[in-house]
Amino acid sequence: MAQRYLYCLLSTAGVVALAGACGSGDDGGDEGGGGSGAANVGGGGNIVLGSGGTDRNYEGGRVELTAQQADALVGEASVCAGWSVEPEGGPATLMMVVDTSLSMDSPAPNTGDGRSKWQVTREALLAAVDSLPGSAWVGIMFYPNEGVYNGSGGVDLTECVNVNGAVPPSALGGADSQQRQLISGSIQAVDPDGCTPTHGAYVWGLQDGLRAATGAPGRHQMLLITDGQPTLSIDCQTGPGGRTCTPANPTDKVVIQQEIAQALAQDGTLTWIIGSPGSEENETTGEDVRDWLSVAAELGNTATAGCDHDPSTPAPFCHFDMSVEPDFATGLANALASVTGQIVGCVYDIPTPPTGFSIDRDAVNMVVTTGGGQSYLIRRASDPNCSDGWYYDGDQVVLCSQTCSDVENDVGASLDLTFGCATNEIPEIA
Repeated sequence: MAQRYLYCLLSTAGVVALAGACGSGDDGGDEGGGGSGAANVGGGGNIVLGSGGTDRNYEGGRVELTAQQADALVGEASVCAGWSVEPEGGPATLMMVVDTSLSMDSPAPNTGDGRSKWQVTREALLAAVDSLPGSAWVGIMFYPNEGVYNGSGGVDLTECVNVNGAVPPSALGGADSQQRQLISGSIQAVDPDGCTPTHGAYVWGLQDGLRAATGAPGRHQMLLITDGQPTLSIDCQTGPGGRTCTPANPTDKVVIQQEIAQALAQDGTLTWIIGSPGSEENETTGEDVRDWLSVAAELGNTATAGCDHDPSTPAPFCHFDMSVEPDFATGLANALASVTGQIVGCVYDIPTPPTGFSIDRDAVNMVVTTGGGQSYLIRRASDPNCSDGWYYDGDQVVLCSQTCSDVENDVGASLDLTFGCATNEIPEIA
């Protein structure tokens, strides 16, 4: 899918007249423009933008356009100013590292059907992979090796990490592709058992999985799913308190955080963290261990906005904390959707405009044109759990789930964004 941004710019040096597709300042309610059409320059030189956009209840959806209407909204001859830039598009590459230790066989909370944490996780993983387009590169691995209860110490990490069941990242391809079958088969084959060699699993997944994937596109990303503390070190050794693998004798968590920070520093690899139920309380000591997962997410550059590592504050942790979800199955599905939405080219950064210009965030048009040539105006949504439309997440424009799926599975589709023009005002073409 091709994408491009086109901008209507407002100069900080004074009011720039807006022409073509730009609005005249009409607010237009829920159906029309959110921008003021021109900048109001106050005494201090500040620009007041988007006079009508902040109080709306945006409902998303799409409207079919004629070719002439689409061109009037986003055509280069119609935009207010000529600046444009090609955004990065297309999928990134994701390596999933999944905890399948014995504790994942415990009952899942708040499901009402008796399923284990692993059964819920397995179903969510299968659904998440199934939802991804064929252009996405995905790999998966699990830890530990089944039946490994006690560390032998001083051995290679492959002695306690299930590398034989790993599927290296590759393009997912079509519905019945070999890669999809390999990932599905590996997920179905897992039987939770053993200890928790989190450090060794992350290192192998990063180095021998993600970085070894020749030709892997886009930004590289890791996803670590775990329900508690690591109990085997990178050389398959138990904790310092004895020879037995037990949550009462955990291994060093800081070294894992350091690996995550180094991955980001070395080549920009992001690391997502999902803390399954059980991470909120060590099953033996009662210690809340979510802070280490929260710090790991921050070091992996995937922290949620406004998060905090302190469990005594009302702010959420920085990772996806499944222990607070009223329904683990739904919470996990939503968390995986958030991660996969980031890797399939459905998230677009708002670039910094040239010096002296500002972008009106409350006045945006998005037009998607299918490979068959039909154009649609994609409307803004207020709810991040939307199906059809787009929404803001900080300084990013994010496509809703169905819109994302549609554009990524249509190899001939194109997407256009214009900032500073009248929002959702479909031109009348004579």
